[in-house]
Amino acid sequence: MPTVTIRREYVELLKVFGGVEEVVDKALKKYLIDVATSRIEKSKAKIRKFERKYGLSLEDFKEKITDPQFLKDIENKNPTWEEDYEEWEYWSRELEEWMKRLKNILIES
Repeated sequence: MPTVTIRREYVELLKVFGGVEEVVDKALKKYLIDVATSRIEKSKAKIRKFERKYGLSLEDFKEKITDPQFLKDIENKNPTWEEDYEEWEYWSRELEEWMKRLKNILIES
């Protein structure tokens, strides 16, 4: 386990709230939950942007781009759709990863 240096005045204050290790552990856990939640919300917002733009979920979009007529229409409306698609996939993977991380943090409680 890594060693962390904590200021003496903090250690004294932390003792009021319980053991130093326990308090630090709880604080780190809360911080990690906050970071994970923030990344999840950011990922969801990015995904919603593409869902609104294309009127479809990513899964439905993946299916539809195999249709030549849909592909032609989407290229006419939005010539940069491939860049959007890559970014959309990135944020979907990012969401999945942060959801797993959050679940792991919560399970380890």
